[in-house]
Amino acid sequence: MATPTSSELPFTSRRSPVYGSHAMVASTQPLATQAGLTILKQGGNAADAAVAVAAALNVTEPCCTGIG
Repeated sequence: MATPTSSELPFTSRRSPVYGSHAMVASTQPLATQAGLTILKQGGNAADAAVAVAAALNVTEPCCTGIG
């Protein structure tokens, strides 16, 4: 059986796609997002930014973070 192409499986959504040509960070808290962007601006990679965002979320949303 052939693999279906994207034109055969339409994705209907009301949200527009977002493209980033340099860097992109997203989280539920603006301060955590800013921490990730700061890391990227200072030359860090995506993993560094993810750790920074996770650390900031531990402070800004302590009830929503866990060991995992």
